[in-house]
Amino acid sequence: MLLAIGCRLEIRCPAATPLLALVHPHTSLLLELRSPEQVRLSPDRTYELLIDSAGNRWSRLIASAGVTIFSYKARIEQSSSCGPVVPTATPCPVEVLPVDTYPLLNPSPYCDTAALMTFAWDTFAAVTAGWGQVQAICAWVHEHIRFDYDAVTPEKSASDTLRDRAGVCRDFAHLAITFCRCLNIPARYFTGYLGYTGIPLGEAPVDFSAWFEVFLENRWLIFDARHNIPRCGRVLIARGRDAADVPFLRSFGEHELVGFAVTTELAAATPLLTRVDRAEPLDLSRSAQNHSTSAWPTTRAAAADGRSPRWCSSSDWGEGPQPAPTSCWRRASSAFFWARCTDKALICSCSAAARSERPSRMVSLRAVA
Repeated sequence: MLLAIGCRLEIRCPAATPLLALVHPHTSLLLELRSPEQVRLSPDRTYELLIDSAGNRWSRLIASAGVTIFSYKARIEQSSSCGPVVPTATPCPVEVLPVDTYPLLNPSPYCDTAALMTFAWDTFAAVTAGWGQVQAICAWVHEHIRFDYDAVTPEKSASDTLRDRAGVCRDFAHLAITFCRCLNIPARYFTGYLGYTGIPLGEAPVDFSAWFEVFLENRWLIFDARHNIPRCGRVLIARGRDAADVPFLRSFGEHELVGFAVTTELAAATPLLTRVDRAEPLDLSRSAQNHSTSAWPTTRAAAADGRSPRWCSSSDWGEGPQPAPTSCWRRASSAFFWARCTDKALICSCSAAARSERPSRMVSLRAVA
């Protein structure tokens, strides 16, 4: 299915304030994009797109005093089938867990395992370990926690949610994750676009969604305590220990979120970009409308108007070309950052591995008009 995703954030700051916005799809989904990713900033300014060690893509900017509007939109192809349901999945014994899963048994800012350890064992220990036990946790949280925007507080932990018996999707996820960790099941938090994809429209406005994954047998499997049914069309933005690791907006100064909207809906049937074979040469003299990130040149390429690729100012396209570092144009992995500025026919591509070598030289882009 082809999905239109996006958001609009309006942030008021009393003074110039550094911000991080986390709204771009995860690096694992870059090859599923079917349109240029469009970012608009008002007042106009530059921003940087950064990738952390988990593959989460952060926009970094400095908001001026007053109201800053940050908007993002793209189209992405996602499977119309739901995530795997594996009732036979068994637990992975603690003594043979992959070493990188052990931190996901620990408490984290919103998942206070010590406070819920006794409750978790008293309530779920009798359920057969594995898929059935995790599903029992989801069913309990879904049944006993009321979805309520009025119950939201910035510091709300899993034990607070259990006490209040109310919260939003992130609180559902935090509580289920905490129960799993109490039972020695590694669990991690996911945030992304989902909305009402594949289900009837509800009364609540579309928002960023939260779900989680647990490690069973030898793989990660998706669970969703908020909806407690298999869902299609999940678009992952970021993953971490809990929401503290992956907020959609992080401010390093005083701010007020005065406007907020999220879009997740079915798009037109004809994608803007189609995938090309990796072996096919990419002719940048042609329109990028027929190409996706499946094939990019391994060396520096010229833009369609004959200029060299350059680092782009958000407000001044009249400057001369500014060549990018050569290392940022070699193929280093299958995960690519890309952007196409339609008014200037400028194509920029940069591999994730190359960016990690030069973290201070991230691509700065203007929003696409």
